[in-house]
Amino acid sequence: MAGVAAQLIGANPKLTPDEVKAILLASADPLPKEPRDPNLQGAGMVDPDHALRMALKMKEGASLEQALQLKEPPSTRKKSPAD
Repeated sequence: MAGVAAQLIGANPKLTPDEVKAILLASADPLPKEPRDPNLQGAGMVDPDHALRMALKMKEGASLEQALQLKEPPSTRKKSPAD
């Protein structure tokens, strides 16, 4: 998680800690385990590509709200060997 946060700040040094957190939470893919207990598993699995696109969108002048609209359909994501 720290490495992805560092990438976001490297791509857009003007991001605040709250913006980095919001991007990480919004770009995370939920874990399949049910029931979902956020105290045990957090927001999900980080999606660094999606998070980086959000950070770069903000660097281009988009607001946090606009960047958070960059939802990626699951069908366009690369499948990992674990999928």
